[in-house]
This record gives sequence, C-alpha cells and structure tokens, in this order.
Amino acid sequence: MYACGLRIGEATTLEVAAVDGANRVLRIIGKGDMRVQTLQALEYVKRTVEAGGAQWSDIVHMTFYFTDREKWHRDAIPARVEFFAKHSPDGELPCITSIGVASLMHPDMLIEIEATVVWE
Repeated sequence: MYACGLRIGEATTLEVAAVDGANRVLRIIGKGDMRVQTLQALEYVKRTVEAGGAQWSDIVHMTFYFTDREKWHRDAIPARVEFFAKHSPDGELPCITSIGVASLMHPDMLIEIEATVVWE
C-alpha cells in the first residue's frame, strides 16, 4: 500500500500520487472507456486535494499517464477540459505534462494522474 496524498510537514505542499480510474473499493470503472476513467480519476484527485486541506485551484502541476494516444486525444482531453471548466471557473489551469506509456499497473487501467498542490 501507499499514500494517495502526502502533506509534507507543516509546509503547504501536497503530492497526490498515481490516481487512476478505480472506485472506492479499488475496482476499475469504465473498462475500455478513457473518458469515464479520466473523470473518475480527476474527481478522486479533487477529493484528495480537499482532504489535504487545499482547493482544486491550488494545483500547480499535473502529470497524466495514458496507454492509448487515440483515446487520449478523442476521449480524455475533452473530459479533462470539461472537468477543468466546471472546477476552474476563473480559467486558470495548472501546468500539465502528458506521457504515453505502454501499460499501467492493471491491464484495465487506461490513465493515471499525479498532482502537485501548493497553497498558503
């Protein structure tokens, strides 16, 4: 096991690790559907950030790991744009890195997200 989020001492930094499209009982949802998994993972990132005492708008960097470039462009990017529009009404976005990978930890996983959060 590992921590999905780790607040570092009294600092105002939170690292959110490898969030995927699993539900609360660690079952992958949306098998084969990158849009569903992207929205699920983003929602879990949001909940982790808030549980750490920060807000969605405090995310300064996100890394997206994806297994299928075609699905990434067709399904995940529009889902990400939709999620950010809903949760970032001021239009400010974090830095984003997107990395295509051959596979993730489970064969049904299509996406994982990491986030760095900084707040005062």
